[in-house]
Amino acid sequence: MICPGRYCCWTASPTLWWITQRLLPLHQFGLWVLVRTIVGENDAEARTALRQLPAGLRRANKGALRYADAVAEGRQGHRDRAEEAFAAGEHHLSPVPYWHRLLRLFTCECALRDSWGDPLSQLRIDLVAHERNHDEAQARICRDLLRQAGAPVRRGRGDSDVPAALRGLGVTSREMDVLRLVAGGLSNGNIAQRLYLSPRTVETHVSSLLARTGCRSRQELRGYLDRLTP
Repeated sequence: MICPGRYCCWTASPTLWWITQRLLPLHQFGLWVLVRTIVGENDAEARTALRQLPAGLRRANKGALRYADAVAEGRQGHRDRAEEAFAAGEHHLSPVPYWHRLLRLFTCECALRDSWGDPLSQLRIDLVAHERNHDEAQARICRDLLRQAGAPVRRGRGDSDVPAALRGLGVTSREMDVLRLVAGGLSNGNIAQRLYLSPRTVETHVSSLLARTGCRSRQELRGYLDRLTP
């Protein structure tokens, strides 16, 4: 039997890099098989081993195994079989939403590479869920995969309502997001991480806010917002 602790060599995939840094100590059998299948190291043997183990009966592992089947079929150009296996994985993983989205991120990356299924639509849906649940690393990976595929990624649209006084000055919803975080005392680097922007973009937004409001410093921006929202 293959030992699940013997992980294979990792590729440059951003998803695989993240999982090695954060989740490797969990030693999940399904995760092990999915990763083995993605990198193509004795993957058929790994899938067979899991099917023969009691651990393979666990719902999360069954779903991961079906995702692994989808990856293997897609690599061989069997699109219909890949999509059928993916649908089965969706069924098994639906009761475990976090694990479901995480493993689906692996699988969608392979679907993009091998041109099967509808990974772009799924990534867009999952991006919203990752953002809503503050899963920042997964959200970044979603954005990276969408950009690599040439798909538009939502930019410039913020989540904050803009008070009428600031709307009159031309402040955008994204700039309002930045302003609220500036008022909370966050640095440009921390704001960039929170909003999935580059530090240079945040710097541009802060400069725009200073110019629009006539403030001379971040401290004045905080006071400006306090006066608008007593």
